[in-house]
Amino acid sequence: MKNRTDDLWQQLRRIEQLIESRDIDGALKLLGQVELQVAQAGIESPHLAWLRAIAEDNRSDYEAALTSIQRAIAMDPVAPPFRHSFKVIAAHIREALGEQQGREPLPSTPKLWEVLTRAGEADDGVHLALARHHLAGGVPLEALRVLKAVTTLSPGNIDAWGLLLRVAIKLDDAEVIAEARLKSAVVGASPQTFLVTETADA
Repeated sequence: MKNRTDDLWQQLRRIEQLIESRDIDGALKLLGQVELQVAQAGIESPHLAWLRAIAEDNRSDYEAALTSIQRAIAMDPVAPPFRHSFKVIAAHIREALGEQQGREPLPSTPKLWEVLTRAGEADDGVHLALARHHLAGGVPLEALRVLKAVTTLSPGNIDAWGLLLRVAIKLDDAEVIAEARLKSAVVGASPQTFLVTETADA
């Protein structure tokens, strides 16, 4: 039994080394093998779920990373490294969603928005990303609903007013068009920035 435990810890350390060296494919391959061994032994390992989340975050597979880190936290809710990694992954998602302005929205935007909102990690940029997703998807009324909330809670957000103007023009809503034009002129420029340099490791 001791030899098996020692072997497991050696494999875990090897996975960490592969992640540190940015060999993410190698780390995920070994992770899969170790997860199978652990599952066959009837063991649940929050540490493995945490390592998987870190690897997936490094590969920018944010939806999978969120699922993995939430699984780790569910098994060990008080582990500080897991909570830290959740915060880092959430920051990376906010950064990724913020970069979608002027691009095709991420297909996973609604799910990422839901998870961040439920965790209290959604900022204005995340809500605007959801509004852009709805607008690009041909559901401007949903975009309008989101933007009404954002402009109510953050009336100084010029990006929200500008996007609301686009949506109102799409809906041919004269009242909202007039309001958005006025607020855009009054508020002035206030671009949002998303600066994240960390990775999800502890």
